Amino acid sequence: VDEGRSFEDWLTRIGLPEVRDTLESHGWDSVDFIKGTIGRDDLNSMGMKDEKMKRALLTSIEEDLADFHNHSMPDTVEEWLEALNLSRYLNRFMSNRMGSLTRVMKIEESEL
Repeated sequence: VDEGRSFEDWLTRIGLPEVRDTLESHGWDSVDFIKGTIGRDDLNSMGMKDEKMKRALLTSIEEDLADFHNHSMPDTVEEWLEALNLSRYLNRFMSNRMGSLTRVMKIEESEL
């Protein structure tokens, strides 16, 4: 996937532009963010019922965006947020004692 390509362009290219609103309304709005982070359970929780559509989306993520898995895990919360284009949230993470990736990986839904 061309990193300069928009989320909408990618969904159109893989033939699933109709899922954009559903994905975006649940916070999945970036090619950089979706790769390596979304799964069948997420799609089910969004109310996506069409198995063929879910399979096509997950397959495309796995095949088109596989290069994500070749990257190493960032060393810091700051690097992680930067990689997700979410650097603006660094102060919130730090002020809520989420300064290490180990701690971030253990965030529970009730803490959000």
